[in-house]
Amino acid sequence: KRREIMAYFCDNCRSDIETYDLFMMPMTATINGVEYKYVGRMARCTKCGGEIFVPEIIDFNLDSLRKVIENGNDRA
Repeated sequence: KRREIMAYFCDNCRSDIETYDLFMMPMTATINGVEYKYVGRMARCTKCGGEIFVPEIIDFNLDSLRKVIENGNDRA
């Protein structure tokens, strides 16, 4: 079976890339006036270092934020 390689697009350098650098970093979200802090992921282009959109990383970050909200901890 043939495996497809996912290509991602970097808005910064206008390139299609197949790999990216992944970083864990502190993030903050404000919902209904309440600030929540959590650890999320960020993908950066291997060519220029610009932030890129990777659906799986967005899903991970939303899940991390949801867990913080549900647990009621790590509020700023």
